[in-house]
Amino acid sequence: MVAIDLHVHTAFGSPCAELHKPGTLIDTMKKRLIHGMVITEHNTMWPKQDIDALNRSLPEDQRIYSGIEVSTSRHHVVVIGLDDSSGIFPGMVLEKLLEISRKNNAVTILVHPFNTDAGIVSSGLPAIDCIEVASTMTIGEKQQKTCDLCLGQKAIPVAGSDAHCRENIGKAYTAFPRLPRNEKELAEQIRKGFGIPMFRGKNGKGIRAC
Repeated sequence: MVAIDLHVHTAFGSPCAELHKPGTLIDTMKKRLIHGMVITEHNTMWPKQDIDALNRSLPEDQRIYSGIEVSTSRHHVVVIGLDDSSGIFPGMVLEKLLEISRKNNAVTILVHPFNTDAGIVSSGLPAIDCIEVASTMTIGEKQQKTCDLCLGQKAIPVAGSDAHCRENIGKAYTAFPRLPRNEKELAEQIRKGFGIPMFRGKNGKGIRAC
């Protein structure tokens, strides 16, 4: 199995994050025992050429992917598998984001549903693909509530750290049977339910989140 952190921020597109130089991301992956990470800046995507340049520096058993965390009018949603961020903007209607994602064969992940200004999710959530059931913002009681929400929505459970600093990368991740070659393949593995949501215990070992 390979460990992929599906939710990582850097200062390139997330002012609330600490500065990560490209070289530090690669080094951090090794130190945090993960094989892959998805860079999910707030409402923007890294240029493809920058992602490609990072991957040329990585060994075959590690990979960096491009994603985006969209601040919709209701909730925050990570999208993986988009070709670009055309038509996406802060405050957009969630249903429109889901429409764009479906057209791109991308996968949508509701993140920290109990930490957004929209309040607690109870019912009536549109047909989102996945829910992030573990992260640095989804722990303790909130983690259990999010697992229950995921089960009630019949969504796919995944995990990602929501790291805004190097130390938090890999604290939550999703385990896959193999390393996807690109974002489309990663989205497909997620959609098919091949991922297992995990978080790091105090001893550093992975523990299933849901």
